[in-house]
Amino acid sequence: MLKPIQVLPAVLGLFALLALAASPLLGATPSELEARISALEQEMARSEHSAEVAAGREIYKASCMSCHGINGDGNGPAAKRLDPKPRDFTTGLFKWRTTPYGALPTDADIARSIREGVSGTEMVPFKEILSKKARMAVVQYIKIFSPKFADPAQQVAPKDILKLPVTRPFEPSEESIAKGKELFTSKGCAACHGEEAAGDGPAGGALVDAWGEPIRPWNFRHAFYKSGISDQDLYRTITTGLNGTPMISYAAATTEEERWDLVDFLRSVGGAHDSILHYLFIDEPSGRVYDERHSSQGF
Repeated sequence: MLKPIQVLPAVLGLFALLALAASPLLGATPSELEARISALEQEMARSEHSAEVAAGREIYKASCMSCHGINGDGNGPAAKRLDPKPRDFTTGLFKWRTTPYGALPTDADIARSIREGVSGTEMVPFKEILSKKARMAVVQYIKIFSPKFADPAQQVAPKDILKLPVTRPFEPSEESIAKGKELFTSKGCAACHGEEAAGDGPAGGALVDAWGEPIRPWNFRHAFYKSGISDQDLYRTITTGLNGTPMISYAAATTEEERWDLVDFLRSVGGAHDSILHYLFIDEPSGRVYDERHSSQGF
């Protein structure tokens, strides 16, 4: 029986023929697609996870390429109708990580986004669609789109990876919410997110992301969060920031306890919509919500 790595050339060759035939749909000329495929073949051959990458590529083609594109730049055939746009993997910038601001994510960070999806977008959760093994294969394939993952100088030391606690250090309370609200103003969060955390701060109107796209500060009155459903997810975002956006890390500007206070304040305003009409026509996300959790359910 042939090993996965032995069938790789045949698989790549077949995909090359299919991709060239479909070039009008993919928005590139045959020569451009041939160059892209050749570059990806070289990256796959160099990867220490070659067989896993090969498996990940087949899954990516079936489930991810229509949005994220043949070369992972977020320009797939379906991308034009999506808001926000699919992630561009070629930059190596990933928003939700346990690593410092500006650093590459861990494999587990990328796998979490694939597993849980991103609420308010068309990035669906794949936890019921793909096995853990399949999801990790996609992770390895996604990494070949950016040369940063192969650069030893870009690797994050284990000591710099955030260790999220399984349980909170203290329960939410009226006191922690009050402290969080005070910190929200004193640490400058309100300048972008607004005094009531509705995403309408005076400094938030002209922000752009690393791709040159306008980006609005998050409205925490939403009953969902792109970063994930748990308090730990919000704590992680405050601690590490969001790569490719003006949301920097607040690890140096706050203590661990203060970041949990901020989490409690942000939870307290979640779901506080002015009216059902306001929610339907203003706050309703453009994509689907996968992790809705209202403030009445334990902040």
